[in-house]
Amino acid sequence: MMVMVTAGTMALAVAMAVVRPDRREGIGLWALALVAHAVTYLLFMTHGWAPNWISMVLANTLLAVAFALLLAAVSQFHGRTPQRLSVLLPIALTAVLLVIFQGHDQMRRLVISFLLAVQIGLILWALWRPEPPRQRRGALLISAALGIEGVLLLGRGIWYAVHDGPPRIITSNGLARA
Repeated sequence: MMVMVTAGTMALAVAMAVVRPDRREGIGLWALALVAHAVTYLLFMTHGWAPNWISMVLANTLLAVAFALLLAAVSQFHGRTPQRLSVLLPIALTAVLLVIFQGHDQMRRLVISFLLAVQIGLILWALWRPEPPRQRRGALLISAALGIEGVLLLGRGIWYAVHDGPPRIITSNGLARA
């Protein structure tokens, strides 16, 4: 599945790079975000045989970079300059906190879940504020996809804040009897 996500994401990035409009509407930044997303999944696939700082710390930091580029793309689409603090701070926090919690899986999962959810919130805020976009259908589709991902990440973060390990449904095949 990760191979298909990576291949699909790279195909989208190439298509966006080739079909670049003359106006700067954030397409280039969006394409870079897709490349960062694809490389993230390549690094996730190295988990188990590459060092954790590559498969976990670098991969998740690159995922934060992908969301930061998406935030910058949305800002550019609206003709605004992205706020450097909202773009760069989540990347720095992700890198620092994941290095600190590198040996603590639960804290690492909790931190990355909340930080990515905050980044998604920043993207959605930039998309709809201070005024809603003129092309609402696309914005609604993007908002729905990111909103679902944000809610799932918040749920995951809350789970790891309350429980010691992953949900049983993730660690079992569903066929085991209690």
